[in-house]
Amino acid sequence: MRDQNTQENLSEAPSNLAPAFQKVIAAIEFCTKVLGFGYLLTLIFGGLLMSVYFFRHSFNPGGISASDALTIALLTFAFVGILAALVVFGAIGCYPWLPVAMAAWRRLETAWKRWRSAEPSGLVMFEWKRRSYGYFSLGIIIDAGIVFLLIKAPLPIALQFCVTFLCFGFFPCIAIFGKPVQVSPWRSGYMPDNPVDRWYQQLPPSLRILFAGSVVTGGLALVALPDLQDLSLKSIGFRKDQVDVRLKKEDYDFLVTQSMIAGSVVNDCEPIISGEFLVRRVDVLWQKFGTQALLRYPAVPIGQPEPAGGLRLEVPNSDFKLVHPNARRRCAEVLGADLFDKAGIKATAAATLQQKLTFLQNLSGGSSVTVRMYSPADTKASMLRTAQGAALRKLLLDTFAVSTVDLILAQGTENRVKWDCDSLPPEITGHCQNANTRIEIALGASEN
Repeated sequence: MRDQNTQENLSEAPSNLAPAFQKVIAAIEFCTKVLGFGYLLTLIFGGLLMSVYFFRHSFNPGGISASDALTIALLTFAFVGILAALVVFGAIGCYPWLPVAMAAWRRLETAWKRWRSAEPSGLVMFEWKRRSYGYFSLGIIIDAGIVFLLIKAPLPIALQFCVTFLCFGFFPCIAIFGKPVQVSPWRSGYMPDNPVDRWYQQLPPSLRILFAGSVVTGGLALVALPDLQDLSLKSIGFRKDQVDVRLKKEDYDFLVTQSMIAGSVVNDCEPIISGEFLVRRVDVLWQKFGTQALLRYPAVPIGQPEPAGGLRLEVPNSDFKLVHPNARRRCAEVLGADLFDKAGIKATAAATLQQKLTFLQNLSGGSSVTVRMYSPADTKASMLRTAQGAALRKLLLDTFAVSTVDLILAQGTENRVKWDCDSLPPEITGHCQNANTRIEIALGASEN
């Protein structure tokens, strides 16, 4: 009898626990499906980002396998994180100016209605959900920091960033910190002809502004997609900017030769040392992922156009090493053929200097510049270089905020050749000789 009761109790226990276990199993199954679907979305979005990046640079990294799926998902998280940071900082930065902007919008809309001889209708005004002096102060600090950074940047980049930043932040700021209030209702009997407009006007004001904000922010994300991609890849280490790389001999010789043919000089203000295959100031546009890496010389800051004569080099990932540079004296080399027309200055010389000497832009007054001009040791060349140096000094003083220009004429034993031209093929000997008669322009007074 006791055994029979025990068997009945044991048979009832699973039936009592079954619903709880089923709920747990169902919850685990649901979470697994959600995580799997989210992971699939990150893979698809990351793959699209990567494909667009490869298309932009006409590059195939090769050797991509299924084991790289986690890396693709990581790119998605980096992109979304940077976009979210821009939206949040933009929203807080726009917080102090939002009431002024909305009041100006209301005045413009009212003036437009009156100009069309129509009574104002459908006007939407902004009201705070809750004022916060903390967000107001933080927004002022963010705006002040942005203004300080933009003063140091070139004007086109500063304007582009300001417009993008404000547009990224304006509509999210309305959605987060405020609420739209319809000041005047739509005219009775008014209904737009377009079915899309009819659907849009029937939405509540808050949804209308949220929808418009999403469209504007999404459109700006597409416009700023190249910069967002570059920042995302840089944040996860697939891209490196302004670094030094050590190459194999054949790749190094190819890069130096092609740069000379294109009219640029490798390793500004340094001689090309035999057996030292180091190239300075290179952008690694792609590395680690796949079998091939993509290098760009010279380096170009994110958001700026590439200069004419730039080079790109595809090498295996195992054929180069990154060398992170220490702080160096800011210096650039310019070829004489790009500046001078005999003893005079070319009309394009000022634009050439502004492109090459970016470190001289936005300087405070009182800065000094050292110009070292290399020349063969003969009287005729010395006289020509002296006249060119005087013209270059005047151009530097007129173009940049510098107070003094120290001019040094390097001849004879002081003339450090850039490269030994005797060992080069005849077709590039002339380019090599032009590089050996270069002009070095450095920030700071002469050290000797």
